[in-house]
Amino acid sequence: MDLSVSQYVVIAGLVCDVIGCVLVAFEVINRFKGQVVEQSQKMEDLDFSRPVLTSEYRKWEKRKHIVMAIGLFFLVGGFTLQGIGTAIQ
Repeated sequence: MDLSVSQYVVIAGLVCDVIGCVLVAFEVINRFKGQVVEQSQKMEDLDFSRPVLTSEYRKWEKRKHIVMAIGLFFLVGGFTLQGIGTAIQ
């Protein structure tokens, strides 16, 4: 079983696609388990302005966006490698 360079490039692209897909899918189905917004302590503090997000939620959102960006990078890179591998056959 002797694989050519183009086949190795296509396989590397497929591996990148799988990694990217797993990263994106995990972050899509992952739900935040905690308090999303700060709660008012007094009735006078109640207003209809924008809710204040907790620092824990902001950290979680930032991590989620970073992981999804890495996953999308792997997906785009994998599709590119598959296209290159197909083109050099």
